Amino acid sequence: MKVKLLTLFVLFYSFKTIAQITKTEAFTVGTKITFYPNQCGNSIPEATDKLTFCDNSDNLGVVERSYGLNDRGVRHMLPNYYNNDEYYVTREGLSIRNVDGTWENIPNIAIPTYNTQGDWTNTATIRNGLVLPDGKVIIQASNANYGFNIYDRVQKTLSPVNFPNNRYPYLFAYDATRGVTWIIAYGGGANGRYLFSYDGASLTPVIELTTAGNVSASVDTSTLIYNDDHLYIASINGLFKINVTNFATTPYNSSTTPSLPFDRVNDLQFDTNGYLWLAISNGSSDGGIVKFDVAAETYDMYQLVSETNAAVNYAFQNVAISDNDEIWVNASNYSGLMELSFTGNTPNWDLLPLSEISTLNFPMTYNPSEIYFRNNQFYFTSIDFSSGSTSNYEVLINANDIWSGRNDNEDGNLSNRMNRRFTYNMPDNNGGVWWFNGYDDVVIYRDANDEHQTIDIENLSLFGVVDDDDNAIVRGGSPIELKKINFPNATSFQTMTNQATDMKRVADQIWVFDRSNKRIDVYKDDAFVISYNLDEDWYQNANYFAIDDNADVWFMRYTGTLEIKKFNITTLSSTTYDLSSVGSFTPKKIVAAPNGGVWFLGPTAAVYEESGVFYEFKAADYVEIYNLKDIVIDTNGKAYLLTNDNASITTIENPTDVNPTLTNVSLENANSVMPALDHYRPTALAIDSEGSLWTHASVTAFKLIDNDLATEYISYPEVLSIATAEIEADINIYPNPVNSKIYVASNQSISRLQLFDVVGKQVASVRSKDNLDVSHLKSGMYILKIDIDSATHTQKIIIN
Repeated sequence: MKVKLLTLFVLFYSFKTIAQITKTEAFTVGTKITFYPNQCGNSIPEATDKLTFCDNSDNLGVVERSYGLNDRGVRHMLPNYYNNDEYYVTREGLSIRNVDGTWENIPNIAIPTYNTQGDWTNTATIRNGLVLPDGKVIIQASNANYGFNIYDRVQKTLSPVNFPNNRYPYLFAYDATRGVTWIIAYGGGANGRYLFSYDGASLTPVIELTTAGNVSASVDTSTLIYNDDHLYIASINGLFKINVTNFATTPYNSSTTPSLPFDRVNDLQFDTNGYLWLAISNGSSDGGIVKFDVAAETYDMYQLVSETNAAVNYAFQNVAISDNDEIWVNASNYSGLMELSFTGNTPNWDLLPLSEISTLNFPMTYNPSEIYFRNNQFYFTSIDFSSGSTSNYEVLINANDIWSGRNDNEDGNLSNRMNRRFTYNMPDNNGGVWWFNGYDDVVIYRDANDEHQTIDIENLSLFGVVDDDDNAIVRGGSPIELKKINFPNATSFQTMTNQATDMKRVADQIWVFDRSNKRIDVYKDDAFVISYNLDEDWYQNANYFAIDDNADVWFMRYTGTLEIKKFNITTLSSTTYDLSSVGSFTPKKIVAAPNGGVWFLGPTAAVYEESGVFYEFKAADYVEIYNLKDIVIDTNGKAYLLTNDNASITTIENPTDVNPTLTNVSLENANSVMPALDHYRPTALAIDSEGSLWTHASVTAFKLIDNDLATEYISYPEVLSIATAEIEADINIYPNPVNSKIYVASNQSISRLQLFDVVGKQVASVRSKDNLDVSHLKSGMYILKIDIDSATHTQKIIIN
């Protein structure tokens, strides 16, 4: 066969977007968000009873669904004066756990920012607030419009409360006596501190706190509480007391009279006897727990010598006290928790090291950073900053020495470890998508209703396939084998040892390329069918393969020069093609296309083959081609190429034309289809059975819905040259050509008849019958597949 190498030089290109996107869906940790193009400010039925917001591309964002905790890092818990729901401030927003176990999430991007609503370049970060007695929520966020927002959980609305003169609120305390929320704000100079009150309807400036000018302006290092006509502020510069009847301010630190032993007050809490307990330190090398008599202005300090350094005491960071005056604390220089009790005036310290927390079956990656007493139980919260996948707990709960916890891996949630570092994704036949994380050995299945299941498989390969029963096949486990996933199990069906390096579904069969043993293994219905021996050592350097419509198998390798090899499974012969004109090329993927075409993908080039002719799409010739990571083909033959840097999807149509059509849709930055979300460096792409595109980046999976998209292409060769046992029975297929009904006569039992169009899509199927109605189908050529016992027969059919 003559080989023609065609290099296409483009003098100009068309850089445009896919124009038919009707909506996009984003699955962040714990939350599903849907974006509707050009609907900002409009009322649409899909947004009824849901929190909405706008991005800067006129998209209407809708918080569609909350699965669970929306991050594995919990910064704070908000005080709740309404009910027993738990309000967690995480790195991704506010995550509310209702008493019935359901969740409601408010993502950071839903909070209006200080320039214009939806200005994604200044995304808000929820930091603080509280839940008012009427159930409405004060939400303070950095980058928000000099003020805070009131969230109405019934109406699902955010209403801004603006502060005058560029004041910025950061500390809140509720005063049940007066029915107001006291607010500390800063602004107007380095030391400006201001007191406001909010009665649920209006904001009132009260006084400038000149004496408290050194109060730290950080939510993370300051605490504000109300008790008996006074506000108490813990800060890195000491304790401050504000009388809310006359607004006199009194500071306490190591240099005042009366004094405190240290300047840094990290946390504070009142007990039932009216004593104020302080977690206090000089930084991270010394400290104590102080019992402060607010009336006499005297204190007792309780210290504990460090287990690792007798020269210092533990530097305490947090303190929480129950209604029974049970006290829990933590320290910056101790890995674990401490319970403080007394025998008379003698303190007793019960230490719970972080290593022992794991024995409670609630392991935590890092030491708890905050402690709270809520709902008659203690909450210990932690932020997990690790970059790897983890299933540890973000919240540890102690209720009368009965331990429990909260984490983003709770059943039903879309967790961090379920939503990151995917190496590939693949659709099933019913609107679902399989996601494979070969780095962390995690497989996730998202069905058409957006429910999720997951399974861990050690030694998971960086490839897999979805069988025609919609279950995934992977290589992994211990020992490493081919496994079919059928939740909650993964069952081995391997009949021989292999070193599989790629798998492909071909019609209803699974083909497995074993480059080390130089062979292809074929399976059907989880049973081994046949092996094809690849006698040449060439294959041991090949990485990927695909089977085209002609049942030819294609491979590629790069050893300084790109080479492509075609293997004929009927003659067991091969043809090698020299593609040195492509230049440097790192093989990444091979996929089949309609009409016998095949695509070969590398980071800086994509090569299309059809009828022995190769068409090169190189970065040097097309600006749309750069850092390619994945490719998928639809049933119309359109190729979708995923780029990594400055993430985008480039489509190629009519690749054999002199002027093929390339279009581009941006996924990252201001000009993307979802500018409010971070689509950073995606690596996997798929088209589901409904024709929607799926990709992911960071810890978010994205679905681009386009009513004009076709489904993903799966090759279906006219003749599946598989050496199964020959069908001994005479098969008579009539009439052919056919108008309405086709009949199959055989002396063996027919188990199934299936009809496929020329691009491999099943158009009709019937079980245990000898006839098939085709009257509803268009005229043209089709492939009839006949299953008789364990054998298969295929036949071309012409419909008039």
